[in-house]
Amino acid sequence: MRNLLFSFSLITFIMFGFSAKAQNDISFSFKGGVGAYSGGGSAGYAVVLSPRLNFLSFSEIGTLSVGTHVGLGYSSNSTYNSRTGAEGQSSFVFDLPLMLELNLGNSSSPDNESDFGGFVGAGYGFSRLANNDLNYGGNSATTSGPVLNAGLSYKGVGLRFSYLLSTKDAEPGETSRNVLGLALLYTLK
Repeated sequence: MRNLLFSFSLITFIMFGFSAKAQNDISFSFKGGVGAYSGGGSAGYAVVLSPRLNFLSFSEIGTLSVGTHVGLGYSSNSTYNSRTGAEGQSSFVFDLPLMLELNLGNSSSPDNESDFGGFVGAGYGFSRLANNDLNYGGNSATTSGPVLNAGLSYKGVGLRFSYLLSTKDAEPGETSRNVLGLALLYTLK
């Protein structure tokens, strides 16, 4: 919770600090890549699509945006039982955060020509990975909660780190858990 408050405080400080130079300059950015997700003993891999709408520009320094980092892919988990052999299950991965982000430097807007850049953001997300509890038939677990993310980029290639703090109570056959994500992204527009 402290991190979430810190992120919003930082964004507010930067917005007011650059308010004289801030302007409504709407632009669109799009990134694509691959991602890995982990939570509750399950791992998932996905294609990540990251559209974003930049709605406030701070001169050439950066932008404030709203967007998502949709992950679609495959998740599996497995255990080994010496009597029965390998047990496990597979599932469809779905990761959908809605983010408010502060983007600085490289890839912050279509016009920015900096070599280095980064972003920090907060929002709310939904995530689905394979269930770790095989006693309930290997269902998939869906969770939701606040998401924090940050990333760095160099000449259009970037790394994104994300953390979803689950707020959903576990139901029978479901494991509610926090989800850690890592994505390698390339700026397409």
